[in-house]
Amino acid sequence: MRKRKHGIRAESSFADVPFCGASPFSGKVRFEIGDVYLFHRRNPYCPAESSLWGLFDKRVGSSVYLESSTKDFRHFETWHRLPDRYRYCRRSTRSEFRDYVVTRTVSEMFELPGRKRCYLPQECPGKRGRR
Repeated sequence: MRKRKHGIRAESSFADVPFCGASPFSGKVRFEIGDVYLFHRRNPYCPAESSLWGLFDKRVGSSVYLESSTKDFRHFETWHRLPDRYRYCRRSTRSEFRDYVVTRTVSEMFELPGRKRCYLPQECPGKRGRR
C-alpha cells in the first residue's frame, strides 16, 4: 500500500480500493469535516465527470452524512445521508475543492428570495414543491 497526498490510502488493486458508506471497508477512509469527497457507484477512481460530489458533515455508524452534494453543479441537495449504492470515494484535489465551493456559493446567491432553507430533513419540501 502507498499513501496518497490527501491522506487516503491508495491501494494496489481494485479489490483493495477503499469503500465508503455501509461497506465493511469503511474504516479505511478518514473523512475530515468540511472536506469535499467524490463518490461513485462502480468506478474506484471516482472520475469527476460521473461522480457525486459531497461536502462531508459527519459519520454515524457506517452511514456518511453530507452537508451538500451535487452531480451536475446545477442542482444541490443539502443535509442528507449518502445513499448506500455509492461504494467508492476519494478526497477531492485542491482545484476540485475550489470549484465545488465557488459553485455552491454562487448557487446559494441565486436561490429565490424568501425560499425556506432546509436545516433538518423533515423541513425540506419534496421535489414537487420546488420551483
